[in-house]
Amino acid sequence: MRAGQPGTPRERLGAGRTGGRRSAEDARPVADGRARTWGRVPRDVCSCSAWAATLALWAVLPAAGASQAPAASVPGDLTALFEVGGLVLDTNDDEVPDFVDASLVMGEAPTPAEIRAAAEIAARLGFETMAMELPVARGAAGEGVPIVIGRSGLAAAGLASPGVDPASLDADEGAVVVREVDGRRWVLVLGGSDEGLVAAARMFAGVLPHTRTLSAPPLARVGDDVRAALEGADVEVEELRLWQARARAGSEGVNRLIANLRVAAADQDAATEVLRALAAGEDVPAATGQETSTGQEATPGQQAPTAQDPPAPDPAPAAQDAPPTPDQAADPFAQPGLGSVEVRLASGPVVRIPGRAAPPAPGPVAGRPGAGAKRSLDLSNLYTPDGLLGDSDGNEIPDRVDALLA
Repeated sequence: MRAGQPGTPRERLGAGRTGGRRSAEDARPVADGRARTWGRVPRDVCSCSAWAATLALWAVLPAAGASQAPAASVPGDLTALFEVGGLVLDTNDDEVPDFVDASLVMGEAPTPAEIRAAAEIAARLGFETMAMELPVARGAAGEGVPIVIGRSGLAAAGLASPGVDPASLDADEGAVVVREVDGRRWVLVLGGSDEGLVAAARMFAGVLPHTRTLSAPPLARVGDDVRAALEGADVEVEELRLWQARARAGSEGVNRLIANLRVAAADQDAATEVLRALAAGEDVPAATGQETSTGQEATPGQQAPTAQDPPAPDPAPAAQDAPPTPDQAADPFAQPGLGSVEVRLASGPVVRIPGRAAPPAPGPVAGRPGAGAKRSLDLSNLYTPDGLLGDSDGNEIPDRVDALLA
């Protein structure tokens, strides 16, 4: 811990926070066993971050002691997973995460696939914070957010109701699940097979809380689409929580996003009607006095689309994860990488709404600029553009990773 600051990181959160920026003492490297990262790489490359190799080793080593963190997490869902107060904390109130508030839960003899998954997860945790304690905490006995990895981790966690059974997943399918049990948040990374588990871990590391990459639209926008359709039909939404995301081996993005929905009892039938209309691609029933729409608002001077209108042509394929055009932003459930949204209505049906994003343009994926052979690579330049890193714009600042874990 930092000199002159009392107690654990969690205790320091309440020890006279001033709200000021980083002090001179805070600006110095930490010399108490916590590793500080001084630079950040673009969010797109975090799943193969240069930290992955180091953190992979730390993640599977036994921890000397559990990190101190909050006894109970604030309820949340996938959209807030990496916000301050979720898996990371800001202990000195400088608006920069500086503590990993999580531990990895694995079996006593994790499988190779579970170790691979732990490496991906540890890399993302390191990417999200400017400082962290190494090795990454292990086990569920600590007070942080436990991240349960694989079937052996699920057995070690002892959760009576994990929310998803790995046996219920397809062979190539994996899931990232957020659960609240007795006031404590748990994150589960599970798979129907080794391939499915690794796919889920890579989704955790390089996609969430977005739909395909960390520069794609956020999952919160999907929730906004569901809420807007319901509220447009005068349905009172009491709770909408995005608590599970599923991935498939060999595919990008979120294959299925699962949401729990609770509405006012009087609006149960209306909510069911709205969800089924969204799933069928039909007009969404509107509230009394409003025109029926397909969920796409008309601009001033234009008539809202109706069932008799011809379908609009598909937009031209855009560059991968480019910022959406105004038309694309208005089209619900058209976020790149989103396969479907499964809405589970409390005391009602389960409705699956297909994603509406245009398929990616055909053809091979272009190579990264400058990602050729590193002929001058040696131990002296590993962490430079001549080694494991790359500089795509020639400004002498590394902005990508030219390395893979094998």
